Amino acid sequence: MKSWDFAGAKIAERKFCRKYIGRQLRAIGLLVLLVVLVAAGSSAGKARLRQRASEAQSMLQQERRRCAVARVDIAAADKLRLRMEWQHSLGNVTGRSVRLLSTISDAAHEGVWLSRIQSSDGKPVISVEGLAQSYASLSLFLSRLRASPGITDVRLTDARTANENTKQISFAADMQIASANPEASLR
Repeated sequence: MKSWDFAGAKIAERKFCRKYIGRQLRAIGLLVLLVVLVAAGSSAGKARLRQRASEAQSMLQQERRRCAVARVDIAAADKLRLRMEWQHSLGNVTGRSVRLLSTISDAAHEGVWLSRIQSSDGKPVISVEGLAQSYASLSLFLSRLRASPGITDVRLTDARTANENTKQISFAADMQIASANPEASLR
């Protein structure tokens, strides 16, 4: 039988353990290094993602501001377009508005004084306000307006005594501008 070399076995066992434990420690070290690299890459990716998100938010805010400005510009352009269409419908070029004012002022006789004549943007409505000497004068004025060419649907919207001493009547009325061939109706 061979004799057992206890010291040699111990040395061999130590070498084996060192080798095996060294491999295990290297593997653990590589795993720790990998975890650290993944964490660093993840935090760098998060930082890049945050930066891109903040850039996207600032671009979104700029686009929202541009859209708000565009909405205001579109609203102003629509209002201008409506006003121009209204002026065109009154026939500023042909003098239709002058004829309408002349028709309204001709309907006002000695007992009626007009203080305001106003048209609505985009609507064929004219509002008049003024004073009448009596209800009979006011009634005559309204009947003359109803009989005028180019004016339809005359409505008294307000009438009240303006001054108790003079018995004058303060009034307001609305009327529609005739839309069917307006040039023929005013000539």
